[in-house]
Amino acid sequence: MVRMQPAQIRHARLIGATVAISLTASAPADARDINFVPEIDTFVRMSETTRLYFEGQVTTAQSSGVSQTELGAHVDVTLSPILRRSLREDDWERDRYLWTRFGYEIFGSPDNEGRGPTEKRVIAEMTGQAPLSLTSDIWLTSRLRVDFRDIGGALYKRYRYRLGIQQEITLSNGKSLVPYIQCEILYDTRYDSWNRRIYQAGVEIKMTHRWRIEPYYSRQFDSRSASSNVDKFGLQVKLYW
Repeated sequence: MVRMQPAQIRHARLIGATVAISLTASAPADARDINFVPEIDTFVRMSETTRLYFEGQVTTAQSSGVSQTELGAHVDVTLSPILRRSLREDDWERDRYLWTRFGYEIFGSPDNEGRGPTEKRVIAEMTGQAPLSLTSDIWLTSRLRVDFRDIGGALYKRYRYRLGIQQEITLSNGKSLVPYIQCEILYDTRYDSWNRRIYQAGVEIKMTHRWRIEPYYSRQFDSRSASSNVDKFGLQVKLYW
């Protein structure tokens, strides 16, 4: 039998309530599409302060059946803990306060008839996190990101800011769950406006030391493109080396 402590139960209820509020936030009454997004991610540790991150995903729209693939390669850089030396071997997303990521991503579609990627993207981002209080095990997360996009030979930039909360819950069988919610806003230089919002809720499940899975649901609103108003059901499989 898996049991959580009373404080963990209260925090889990708080997160659940916040998820419900976020995902039922006021939204325009528009036609929405549903996308399914399987993804596999691989993290390769290079040193105490650097690692490589590779991603591959396929997004399939239910209404049209059209799929888009995304492939990416990145390098992550963080500061090595000085005062908390025990965290040097631990997971960055859970135990480090600040790290940066630089990467390259390409997007394409099987329906593109061999004409090459539909978009190429260079990304730069910085992620930070901190506990909500000295006694709280709920953490506030924040990310700033810039996308440098090549779409059909035209160059654009997109600025992104994401804010979220998460809590790691350790079960009696040694496994851990990390439920989270987050909201992201995006500014696109094509339109000179903050045109997109993304609300997401999910849970990362630690299966073994190397394997984790993360099912999630996100709701995306876009003021410029009706086709970008979508609901996504995703499943990430994560491998750590």
